[in-house]
Amino acid sequence: MFIYVDTENVESGWVDILPKLTGDDTVYVFYTKNSKGIDVGKLDMIRKTDVDIEFFESSTGENALDFVLSSFLGSRIKKSDKHIILSADTGYSPLVKFWRDYAEVIVIADEKSLAEYIETGEIPTPKTISSGKLVTHIKVSEPQKRQVQSILDKVGSEDLNEIYQALTKNFGQDDGASIYRQVRFQLKK
Repeated sequence: MFIYVDTENVESGWVDILPKLTGDDTVYVFYTKNSKGIDVGKLDMIRKTDVDIEFFESSTGENALDFVLSSFLGSRIKKSDKHIILSADTGYSPLVKFWRDYAEVIVIADEKSLAEYIETGEIPTPKTISSGKLVTHIKVSEPQKRQVQSILDKVGSEDLNEIYQALTKNFGQDDGASIYRQVRFQLKK
């Protein structure tokens, strides 16, 4: 199995799936200079694993990492292989559709869902959570909570990329990304 990690979306959570993988698996980690670091405990997990891990730095810019990851995946396609993109970004849909006749390529949004997929062989369905319950746990002002709830009521809680896009559009890149991380954390619970 080949796993392609989009660190712009899943940060260092991918490390948590290493114990479920074998020495036959390969993890390709794509990052930019803006990617968050990895804590020492996770670095130790990386150091101790038998899984082959390769790191690739991408330039920054709109969708730059996505294009690099997609190009690299395309260079690795073989009909018998299973390729998994670990990303909350739904922008990979055209890539998956293009390759479906040549190999198994799937996108899984988070490390918990990937762990479930590794154990069961089935792609887990995203859980839904009411926007009202979710919003009560994020740390923003009350007017902003109402705005976030309105956004989630419109886009739902299943498509993380759509949530991210809507939040950054409404709150700006920095504030929207901060709110998105809180929302994503609540959805992963």
